[in-house]
Amino acid sequence: MDFLMIGILAVCFISTKLFTDWCGCQIEKS
Repeated sequence: MDFLMIGILAVCFISTKLFTDWCGCQIEKS
């Protein structure tokens, strides 16, 4: 596995985590 694949996986993982955290905050506010 090369660094490019690791970078893409890391970005996908982080963006997914941020998205789920944001959705959770939006649901709690409403």
